[in-house]
Amino acid sequence: IEVSVIKSTGSQALNRCAVEALKRWIFRPNFVSRVRVPIAFTL
Repeated sequence: IEVSVIKSTGSQALNRCAVEALKRWIFRPNFVSRVRVPIAFTL
């Protein structure tokens, strides 16, 4: 699976955590497509 950051949080650590979390998702669509998934961090 290919995961990339479109808009940075400003923190490399948070960006890396979001990418790693998304890589563990299991998403099996009926067709191949690109999906943008917004991630909101609250500290």
